[in-house]
Parts: sequence; C-alpha cells; structure tokens
Amino acid sequence: MNRNVAAPRRAAARAILQAAIDRGELPSGLDVELGIDPLIAPLAFRMLVLKGGDNEYSETLTRAIEAALKATAS
Repeated sequence: MNRNVAAPRRAAARAILQAAIDRGELPSGLDVELGIDPLIAPLAFRMLVLKGGDNEYSETLTRAIEAALKATAS
C-alpha cells in the first residue's frame, strides 16, 4: 500500500464517517475502519478504471453504502 496515497484518503473518509455518526446519520456502533473501504473503493474503481462517474451513480452509491453501513453496525 502506498501510504502517501492511501493515508490522506483514509483520514478523509474516517472524518466523513465520524461526522455522520456525530450527526446521528449512522449508528454509534459503526466500525469506522470497516466502513472506510466500501466508502473509498467503489469511487476509486469508478474514477481510476472506468474513468468517470455521474451524479446519479454517486447518489445511488451513497444510499447503498449508507444502508450497508447501518446493517453492519452493532
């Protein structure tokens, strides 16, 4: 893993998830470290491999990730 690339992105994702927890949008029992991967991976794949995305995709992905994260929280 290239820490110069991954670390800042993981930190940003961690902050996004923690803010959602603090606002009550995600459960307090959420495993934030587990939640980072499904938050970053689909977007990275879409941008790096498929070379782009659109707002509809982003909105659908956001709802799917939110539902998945809520389902995994203890």
